[in-house]
Amino acid sequence: MMIHVSVADLLSQVRQAYTARRGRFEFVGVDSSFRLLFVVRGEDITVRTGESEIATVRRLDLMRSALHAAQDFARTETARLDPDDAAYRDLRSELRRFEALLTV
Repeated sequence: MMIHVSVADLLSQVRQAYTARRGRFEFVGVDSSFRLLFVVRGEDITVRTGESEIATVRRLDLMRSALHAAQDFARTETARLDPDDAAYRDLRSELRRFEALLTV
């Protein structure tokens, strides 16, 4: 269940990075030491972990990739959760926010 919460949190950080013009947004996996840092500079977002740079991508490309991966995850993995479960609701809610940004 913690993975569902982590995916929702990751989407939240990516969404915040997408709407910002500048800034730093950190994701920390629930109950883990996994961390990502999103550094926003205009239309580009650099993704880092620790001292390593993973990639620099266009904001919209990152949003689309994250959304498609999260939708695939939700399609297969949320079937294991009760629709009244908080993790299920959080993930679905964040997916709706994400989708709304990309349809504007």
